[in-house]
Amino acid sequence: MKILKKIIDKRRKIFAIRVNLDPQTDDMWNIYNLLDVGDCITGTCTRRIQKETATSTMNEKKRITLTLKVKSFIFDGENDSLRIQGTNARENRFIGMGVAQAMDINPPR
Repeated sequence: MKILKKIIDKRRKIFAIRVNLDPQTDDMWNIYNLLDVGDCITGTCTRRIQKETATSTMNEKKRITLTLKVKSFIFDGENDSLRIQGTNARENRFIGMGVAQAMDINPPR
């Protein structure tokens, strides 16, 4: 794991890091041990977006960047992945505040 950026603000009680995951390491296990319910995590995920026109509706999958407030998370040791479930914590044009969403984090293959 390589730390790209680190922000520590003791006055506002903020600790944020941006990391680059390495393949074939225990980085996912380390992130699993660092996470806690109530933390916010930013990442990309896919979401089905409905577009409505005057005559029809179309479903389209979009890759969007979200900030989730963690409600639960599960580590999968076989696939070396982490599944995070939570609610949207930052306004986005595709998804409203407080909407439930899941995010999968996988190291690069």
